[in-house]
Parts: sequence; C-alpha cells; structure tokens
Amino acid sequence: MLALALGGLAFVVADGHTKSRQELERAFYARPPIAAALFAGLLRGSVNAGSVPSNLTHASVTQKELRADSAQGGQRLAVYAADGTPLAQLAIAPRAPAPSVAQEQIVTRLAIKHGTSISSVLGSPPAASLDMATAYKTPAGERVMVTEFPLAAVSTLLPAYMSAMVERGGEAFILDDAQRIIGTNGSRVAPGSIAPDPALLTALGKQGRGGYSRNGAAWQYASGVIPGTTWRIVLSVPDSTLYAPISAAAISWVLLVLFALCGTVVVALVIRARRDADRLTRTYRELEARNAEIEDANQAKSRFLASMSHELRTPLNGIIGFTELMHDGRVGEVSVQHREYLGDILASARHLLTLINDVLDISKVEAGKVELHPELFDPERLVAEVQTALRPLADDKEISLEAHVNPDLGDVFADPDKFRQLLFNYVSNAIKFTPPHGRVDIRVAPWPDQEGALRVEVEDTGVGIAPEDIGKLFTEFGQLKPGDGRPMPGTGLGLAVTKRIVEAQAGTVGVRSVLGRGSVFFATLPCRPPLPAARDSAERDSAKRSAVAVAGEEQSG
Repeated sequence: MLALALGGLAFVVADGHTKSRQELERAFYARPPIAAALFAGLLRGSVNAGSVPSNLTHASVTQKELRADSAQGGQRLAVYAADGTPLAQLAIAPRAPAPSVAQEQIVTRLAIKHGTSISSVLGSPPAASLDMATAYKTPAGERVMVTEFPLAAVSTLLPAYMSAMVERGGEAFILDDAQRIIGTNGSRVAPGSIAPDPALLTALGKQGRGGYSRNGAAWQYASGVIPGTTWRIVLSVPDSTLYAPISAAAISWVLLVLFALCGTVVVALVIRARRDADRLTRTYRELEARNAEIEDANQAKSRFLASMSHELRTPLNGIIGFTELMHDGRVGEVSVQHREYLGDILASARHLLTLINDVLDISKVEAGKVELHPELFDPERLVAEVQTALRPLADDKEISLEAHVNPDLGDVFADPDKFRQLLFNYVSNAIKFTPPHGRVDIRVAPWPDQEGALRVEVEDTGVGIAPEDIGKLFTEFGQLKPGDGRPMPGTGLGLAVTKRIVEAQAGTVGVRSVLGRGSVFFATLPCRPPLPAARDSAERDSAKRSAVAVAGEEQSG
C-alpha cells in the first residue's frame, strides 16, 4: 500500500512537471505571432494615422504636394499606382539607393493586399534605410505611398518594445527576408547584421519554433511573421530561464514528496509499533497464564511426590526393621543362604529408602517447605559421624577416607541436619566415582573471603568431569556416566538437593574438576555465631528437641 501511494504521488509530480513545461512552452511559442500583429498595427498607425492624404485623390501627384506630406529631413516619399508604376517621387538627401522597379512592384502589391507593407532593408549600415508602403483607395484609383526611413532612426525606437517580449537573458529580433536584423532588444548584435547565431539561423530555416543548442547550452526559440510584410519577429531564450518558474515548483514538489514520504513512513512505523506492542502484550499475558498453569502443576507434582514419598517411607521402614531382625538372628536361627538373601533384601530396601528420601527432599524444596533449625554444634563431631557411616563403602573399594577440620573454626551456628546431609551427599558421591585404591579427603575451615562463613571441600582422585558436563551438575536427574560408560546407582537428585538446601541457608556450591584426575566439590555456608541472648535461646530450643526425641524413643521402645 505504501509503495502504491508513493508511486501514485511520484506519477502526479512527474505529470504535473511535464504539464508545467508544456504550458510554459505553449505560452512562449504564442508570444511572437501576437507581438508581430501588434507591431504591424503600430506601423500602420505611424503613417498618416490611416487617413488618405489629399494629394492622392488627384489624378496626378506633384513633388510640391509630396513635400507637403513629407516628414522631417532624411526621408523619401514616392507614390505608385496599383500596377507599380511610379507616379511621383520626392528625394530628400541624404538617402539610400532607390529600390529596383521589381522590388517596388512587390512592395506595392503587398501594400494593396495587406494595407501596409515593409520592404527589405536597403543598403548597409550605418546608411541603410527601410521603406514602408501604405495602400489607399482613392477616386482616382488605388495609390500606394512609400515612405523611406533611415534604419538607425527606426532602430532607436525598437529596443524598449523588443525587450518587453522576452525574459531577462533572452533575445528578440526583427529579421527581414535576408535574415538581416532590423531591430533588437539591445543585445550584442547590431541592426543590419546577420542573425546572431548560426545554430538559430539553421533552426529557423527548418521550422518556426523549437529547441536548439548554443555553446553547449539548451535554448528555445519561436517566430512570427509580421502581417503584410516579409519580416518576422524571433524570440530566443535559454531553457534555464524559460523553465525557471517550474524549477522552484519542482523543489517544492520534491520537498512535498519527501515530507509525504517521511510522514507515511512515520505513520507506518507507528502503526506497526502499536501492532507489535499489542501482540507483545497478548503474548505476555498468554505466557503469564501459561506460567501460572505450569507453576500450579509443578506445585501439585511436588505436593504429590512429598505425600507419596512419606507414605512409601513408612512401610519401607517396617520392611527394613523386620529384615534386620531376621538377618541378625533375633527371631531365630537362619541358614547361611537365607542370611545372604536377607542381606540382599536389606541392601535393596535401604537403597530404595535413599531414593525415596531424595525424592522427598527435592519435593520439599520445590514446594517451599524446607525447614531450617540452626543451632550451635561442633562440625568436627558431625564430620566424624559421616566419616564413620561411609567408611564401610570406602573400605569395600580400599579407598582412603580422611577428614581435616580446622581447629580455629570452633562451634558454628547452622542447621546440623542439613550440614550432615551436605557432607553425606558430597562424600558418598566422591566414593562412588573414585576407582579402587583412590583417596577422598574432607576439609572444613573458615572461609577468608566472607566473614562469618565456613568452607566445606570434598576432594577425590576419581574419574573427573569433562568441561562440557560441568553445567549438568546440581540439576535434577543430571546424573553423569563415568569414563567406562557404565551407569551408576542413584537418582541424580543428591547434588540438586544439596544445592537447594545450601542456597536456602544463603550459601553457595560449586565444583573444580580435571578429567581423569579427580574433582573438588565445595560449599560455602554462613555460620556467624548468634548474640549471647540468641545463643541461649538456640541452646534451649536444641535441648527441647533432644528431650522430645528421647521421649519418642522411650515410647517406641
């Protein structure tokens, strides 16, 4: 639509420009014929004012009578009959040579036909003159009076009249039938000389109007024959002058087109921006609604998993308890083969309980139900507990499991259960991915980069992690395969749970690893001790939870 509108506007501008040029040309081409008619009328009115001299009514005309009609000195008068026969002549010196009989007859016939006739220029400048013949019908017959004027006298009367015919920079001429100049608008050419430019003379010989080239510039010319004469008026003007009025109009049109183009583009951009804004608004609202639906579905899933995990864990704890009793022979002697089978059942049940606990923990985190119970505790004691619990796994693979707790750390204020879970997940993962006869080190120390924080690091000499796989860690089900491609047991939720519970305590997790040389998993936790009043309150809360736990154990026992 925009291209169509601009194309239409461009066509209108081009068409208007073409029509304007044509109108200027038509006006210029019509100017010489009109000027020629006016000039002929001027000549008729300049001789005897159109009245019949009294001496022409006589059968014969004498020089005395001609002298009475003669003008000031320098002119010549002659009277001819209709057939061109001279009746009387009056010569007033100085004068140009008299015209030939044939020329006088031509002038007489033209004068009788048109009322007034102007003959060709006689002689050469500066003594050249022109004859003007006026025809009269008298009782004695048709008479033609010829008045001869010096060309210099005539030329002095023409410049002002000729200058009014053309624009500034143009030229106007009156040429006789020999292409000699009778009068000009005062340009560089002199009366009686040949036409000013050969190119113009050539163009005049072909047609009465059109264009021609002068010194590399384009010009237009037009001509018109003066009625009753062999003379013609010629106008010549440069294209730059003739078309000057439409040059300014063309600039205005160009500015108008540019303004219209800019306006159209701005309107189109505004409409498009409004349309895009509306589309983005609709898309944003749809995304908001879709995100709300996804969030609701995710929350429902987390609630379902948490509920199901809790319901599954209760009977599974019973299975594990009764299997342990049977495996240990507390309900009676069992055979070696039965003890082996019961050990497999117990190992599978405990593995299943671990999976359920991981699912329950991640579900609680996603559901926003992570509960923190910070208190003062000795990190060295918890590290030793985890080390003791996981040493059998390390011994099975002959892996060295060492712990180093900085003695300057002292008691820390954090959630001991979450701290124990952090250590357990890191250390069990390290043992899992470390080949036999490897090494796993646990380090806990103050973190100098953050005041009131501790740093936990678990370093192994395992298979390491490829750089492209680092980003898959700490994500749900982001379980990696070791170098031999064998799948490892687990859900892939341990590191994801660890990340969530550490971040819930305003901490951070990370890993450094070199493929084939081992990894270092670390976590930074704030552990600033509370103020004395808060420390006493925390100790009382811890004592209350311990008393409740003991009472529960006594009741179950």
